[in-house]
Parts: sequence; structure tokens; C-alpha cells
Amino acid sequence: MNPKIFIIVMFLLTLTACVQSRTMVQHRATDNAMNCTETAQRIGELDAIKKLTLKEKNSKNVIAGVLFFPAISGNQTNAQDTINAVNKRKQVLGDLYQANECVTDIPVYSIEQIKRRIDNNQVLELQQ
Repeated sequence: MNPKIFIIVMFLLTLTACVQSRTMVQHRATDNAMNCTETAQRIGELDAIKKLTLKEKNSKNVIAGVLFFPAISGNQTNAQDTINAVNKRKQVLGDLYQANECVTDIPVYSIEQIKRRIDNNQVLELQQ
């Protein structure tokens, strides 16, 4: 194999071994205006984002370990930052859900569903 092609392929594989850091605000000015359905929707999104982040961290750490061992530390940090942000936001929405005495079912999204929603910019919690 041509050494240049090998280096390019390895570089591209290394890029795919990184967990995406997702940021979200803890509080939004519009939080108190949300109804129970909207609050439940967003809690469901957060649950799915957390599952997706954990899955990405685990699978991408395997790739990172093979291709570029120091990337594991970055993946751990990115994943933990995202999970911390999800937990903080979920606490705010959970408190709002309880304060409004909501009984609306919280939707459960599969990892594939949340990926599609993220790709289509349909996840309200990731929109600024």
C-alpha cells in the first residue's frame, strides 16, 4: 500500500474515533412557558442523548485504543462533559415536570432514532 494513502486512511479513521461533545444550556428563558408535553419530549431527548453518548464513548474508545491511544482521554472528557450537561438540564426539566404535576408519558427514543433526529436538527435540546 502506498504510504501516503495509508497515512490519509489512518488520519480519517482517527477522526472517526472521537466522541462528539454536545453542549446545552442548563436553563432557558422559555422553560416556564413549556407545557407538560413539551417538557416530557425534552426529557426523552435528554435520556436518548445520554444513551447515545455512552454508546459512542464505548465504541469509539475501542477504535481510539487501536489507532491513537491518547484519544481515549479526550473521548472520556467529551463524553463526561456531555453527560454532566444532560444531567444538569434533566434536573431542571424534571423539577419543572414535577412542579407542573405532569403525568404525560416521557417518550423513549432508540439510539438510531435520536441519531436521525440530531442529523435532521430536530432535537430541541441541542438547538440554541
